[in-house]
Amino acid sequence: MEYSSNIKKVLIAGGGTGGHLFAALAIADHMKAQGVEVVLVGASRGIKNGFQSYSLAIGPMNRVSLKQKLNTLFVKLPYALIQAARIFLHERPDAVLGVGGYASFPCLLIGILLRKKSAVLEQNRCMGMANRTLARFVDCVFASFPDVPGTIWTGNPVRSTIHPLPSSTGRTLLILGGSQGARGLNAMILRLLPKLTGWHIMHQTGRDAVTRENYEALPFFDNMQERYAAATIVISRAGASTIFELARVGRAAILVPLPTAADNHQEANALYLVEKGAAKLVHQDDDEALLQALDALTDDTCRQVMEQHIRQLDGQAEAAIFKGLFL
Repeated sequence: MEYSSNIKKVLIAGGGTGGHLFAALAIADHMKAQGVEVVLVGASRGIKNGFQSYSLAIGPMNRVSLKQKLNTLFVKLPYALIQAARIFLHERPDAVLGVGGYASFPCLLIGILLRKKSAVLEQNRCMGMANRTLARFVDCVFASFPDVPGTIWTGNPVRSTIHPLPSSTGRTLLILGGSQGARGLNAMILRLLPKLTGWHIMHQTGRDAVTRENYEALPFFDNMQERYAAATIVISRAGASTIFELARVGRAAILVPLPTAADNHQEANALYLVEKGAAKLVHQDDDEALLQALDALTDDTCRQVMEQHIRQLDGQAEAAIFKGLFL
């Protein structure tokens, strides 16, 4: 792809959850393929997937005590701004892209003050605090969902190891707790195990490893493409990263939103899919509703229609973001 731009190096900032990291890496991989140098700033330091990366010492503002908020505002944030300024001076990026999360705010603010080309990606249906604060000051605001006001709809970046799959078969459940908040979903699944006879279950728990007949539980799955390929139905949280991976592979899903997610954004995400016939929504601890949703999706026709609907959410977000930032 040809582009006319003076942008040779981009700083991509974001952090707080695995979803932010996956999006940052997906965009970074695409930019690297176009010959653009990328620097990552987030929650961990070092070389990540071949990219120079830095960490910022800053904490969250949502769902924390007043003491923690004051500590973030008056201690951690000023120090993070100094760190971000040092990174800019050392790396000298031509543009900055924030993908959400607390680590994106200091880098975006420094980029704006230095008059660098700047953009944010809002991955969820409800705009997060960092993006809400800075959206009016950046050059571009991209959004994963099409109904976020005042944004350019691009879809959500998906890591390069995830690819479209044919329609599902068999009776295999893939259960994903996400990078945070798996405890409530884990407890729900363990309560229902005696009623899930006839299913082979692959369960990403975030903590314990357990293997017994027709049930495999691991803290984290490294081979997600293989897991999606084996799955008939996915039961998961409703973070943007997971939702758009489901759209890429084309798997019917029962979404169980994390009830403590900031601004209840996971339920808003899930409701969009429900409105499009692309997923089912079950609230945490509503065991009977989950069993009913699962029973409905055992019908091949119902499940395949849902697979078709969720595939329609998939796009080429990495290319769209690249075009919006560079052209």
